[in-house]
Amino acid sequence: SDLSGSRRVEEHVRDVIAHAQADAAAEIQNCRFRPQSNVLISLRLRDNPLGDAGTKAVVHALLLRAPLTLKVLSLAGVQCGDAGLAAFAAALGATTAVHLISLDLSENALTSASGAALAALVSARKQRLEELRVSRNALGDVGVIGLANGLVTNANLSRLWLDHVGLGVEG
Repeated sequence: SDLSGSRRVEEHVRDVIAHAQADAAAEIQNCRFRPQSNVLISLRLRDNPLGDAGTKAVVHALLLRAPLTLKVLSLAGVQCGDAGLAAFAAALGATTAVHLISLDLSENALTSASGAALAALVSARKQRLEELRVSRNALGDVGVIGLANGLVTNANLSRLWLDHVGLGVEG
């Protein structure tokens, strides 16, 4: 049941990406500046109850569309937890086929355990993440310190949102 739900989410995300790319191609057909067909400006899945399985399905669907540059991916409020983020970060961090510029993970179920996955995501040399939103997650000091460890080797991230993450004096 969880697997079939995951497949349905993956198929839906693939369809959304395909339609967005087709719409973008139609809009720019007469444009003087023609962006590459493997660039998607925005994929906003905010407030859809994807959970961890759905989050994994999203990254799998993105990898199937590779090579792909995705400027904005919003997974805010999709009920992603630590396991979903860990799978997402591992998959994206291991590939050069999908480039993500801005990622919104606000308002999910991320805890201090997500610090390592966030660090892996921002320190992945194969990614060029410039913006990361993790506001309104229960990261706490431990999670933020974990994320900060990844920032040591990051040369691209220029915007980081940490509103309402339970940050205290230690973080």
